[in-house]
Amino acid sequence: MEQNTSQENRPQIAVEAREIHSYLTKNQLEYQDQVTKQYERKKITIMDEPLHTIIDKTLNFVVYSVDDYSEALDEVQSQLPEDSLKGMTGSVKLYLYSFMRFCQISDNLIYIGILCVLLSIIIYFLDITILG
Repeated sequence: MEQNTSQENRPQIAVEAREIHSYLTKNQLEYQDQVTKQYERKKITIMDEPLHTIIDKTLNFVVYSVDDYSEALDEVQSQLPEDSLKGMTGSVKLYLYSFMRFCQISDNLIYIGILCVLLSIIIYFLDITILG
């Protein structure tokens, strides 16, 4: 049973299939570019923030760092087996792992660095005044 397609009254595509494919691909790429331009978020670094925001976040870090560290300590304690926490080396391992976990939480490492810089400036000025 052969069908004669030339006698059918259905509409026919006037262009070749590969031309349609390139047209669709081009439109899809344009659409994707438009979507990514609309939803592209600029990453805000610490250098983009105003000074009062940095100082405020640093002071909040000083106030709430004990709570964050205790949460990290509890998390590490629950993950490590009880046998590895015995003795002096177990305690050192527990507190070092907790400190590493604490540094990974949000921007804690940045604010630890800011506090270290401030502490070194204070020590430097104290050294100048005592020896000078």
